[in-house]
Amino acid sequence: MQHDPAETIAIVGMAGRFPDAPDTDRFWRMLMDRHDAIRPVPADRWNADEPLDPEKEIQGHGGFLEDVSRFDAAFFGVSPREVEVLDPQQRLMLETSWLALEDAGIPTARLGGSRTGVYFGGLWRDYERLREDRGPVPPRTRSPATRWTCCRPGSRTSWV
Repeated sequence: MQHDPAETIAIVGMAGRFPDAPDTDRFWRMLMDRHDAIRPVPADRWNADEPLDPEKEIQGHGGFLEDVSRFDAAFFGVSPREVEVLDPQQRLMLETSWLALEDAGIPTARLGGSRTGVYFGGLWRDYERLREDRGPVPPRTRSPATRWTCCRPGSRTSWV
């Protein structure tokens, strides 16, 4: 089978955070051990005994990432005001992208001006909805960069 070098891609680094597995090595071990990461809702997330929505049954179990609120904003050039309202998916994308580049041994300074793509698959807008439920966003944090759109995490990551 012949491959056109112009059509070739390579995955040279990878990173991820998963329930009960903060990195890809532990995720792989979890899969090999057939570990089930589904567990009761942690108390610091929400009270699973209280109804959150009178019209829907909210499950009392799920897969949860640890330390989603921890983020080194200064490292990624995110202001303290902005990080207050920044969607966790954007924080996770920044962190895991950096870790994937480290895993690949690629210094970020080498990427500027290169033909490098940043692709991200986003699904839920839960954090944006929670923020909307709290009322109007204060003018000082109304940056479009913090709002959720499916392109935002990939775009933001490409500028870091």
